Amino acid sequence: MKKLALVSALLIAISGTALAATQATETTQPTFGGEQMAQKHDGKHRDGKTQRGGFNNEQAAAIKVTEVQNAKDDQRIVLEGFIEKQVGKEDYLFKDDSGSIEVEIDRRAWAGQEITPNDKVKLFGEVDKSWNKTEVEIYRVVKVQ
Repeated sequence: MKKLALVSALLIAISGTALAATQATETTQPTFGGEQMAQKHDGKHRDGKTQRGGFNNEQAAAIKVTEVQNAKDDQRIVLEGFIEKQVGKEDYLFKDDSGSIEVEIDRRAWAGQEITPNDKVKLFGEVDKSWNKTEVEIYRVVKVQ
């Protein structure tokens, strides 16, 4: 019985020092930025203030609201008209000469602009079709002068 107690105590002491040595080497080894990769990329530079650039075609021809139903899923479109009112958190009623449609405008799409129902705007977005429902997700709002 004494031998069993001595062997048990010896094993506990050895495993405790081995565990401590393993933890010490794990904390001193570099992580290579793995914890940063888990963060969602928001499209901004490292200073967190400026948006990244990219190709922009503000001269793209706008389509009418009535043509949105005929657009393909994931098709990029431009709408030109007026935002009448907010109907949800990110949902707005948009109107042009041909009719009205509900659009979803991401908060970053506003780019700090103040838009009123009297301001003519160009909305750059993408058609999202699912289960007999057509939605337009807007990623950029430009006030027309």
